[in-house]
Amino acid sequence: MRVAHMEMGRAGPRVVGLYEEPLSLEEQLTEAQRAQRQAKQLSGILKRNKIRIKNAVFCIPGQTVFVRRFSLPKASPERMNRMVRFEARQLLPFPLDQTIMEYQVSEDDDGEQFQVLLVAIKKEFILNFMRLVKRSGLTALAISVSTLALYNFHELNSSDRDLLAVHDSGKKGGKKKRNEPEAKDESGPDDEIEDGADKTAEAPVYEEIQAYVNLGASLMDIVIPKPGRERMLGFPRSVPLAGNQMDQAIQDQMGLPSFVCHIMQRVNRLLTKNHQDGPHRLCESCQQ
Repeated sequence: MRVAHMEMGRAGPRVVGLYEEPLSLEEQLTEAQRAQRQAKQLSGILKRNKIRIKNAVFCIPGQTVFVRRFSLPKASPERMNRMVRFEARQLLPFPLDQTIMEYQVSEDDDGEQFQVLLVAIKKEFILNFMRLVKRSGLTALAISVSTLALYNFHELNSSDRDLLAVHDSGKKGGKKKRNEPEAKDESGPDDEIEDGADKTAEAPVYEEIQAYVNLGASLMDIVIPKPGRERMLGFPRSVPLAGNQMDQAIQDQMGLPSFVCHIMQRVNRLLTKNHQDGPHRLCESCQQ
């Protein structure tokens, strides 16, 4: 369980503290018992760290939420709502009447179609989750999804997405250097014909897109933004392959206790942030 204590400063939101505790829940527990255990642990984290704020934004695992993006032809808001609901019936793995569903519409770069981002979750899950919120004594200002939160953090926290063109040669192009004189066009009519033939054979131009990954204990969130100038989520997924499986793989390969494998993982991640060659040296020393 992770808790981020934030305050609003003059420059915007500011992280005051980050707190994390392992969450151990037995498989035989009922949903009500799990919610009670989680609420008690959350209240304990707040009390031990003297956090008196009552308003909170909660985040639920991406695996519990259905997120898909698809294209639809342009239509009025009323007709668009009917089309989205029709598509949702085909896509959702659970009945629509048992679902809380929202969607966001944006225009394609070419302007011919609408891109629809559909988010749906079972009503039963939200009702159980709100019982947890009520037991914790906090007021939920919003409920986010881990994949969407990962995307929003990186996209909104960055000053601007890099939209420079990238050719097959790997060189970025686009902006011209300041005070760089423009080359005069001294070509004749014959040269223009040859230039036109050369332009058709130019290498295709691509856009650099960054993928965002959040590796947890039991789930790994993967988010890839949609190409183009419109900021929009492209591919979100939560995969049940994460830290626990990596711990097990290290344990099976090296014959080390599970807690040592977990420590190796955490220290490797810290060294990766600070130095590119750190993880290799650490793994060698741990093997010795």
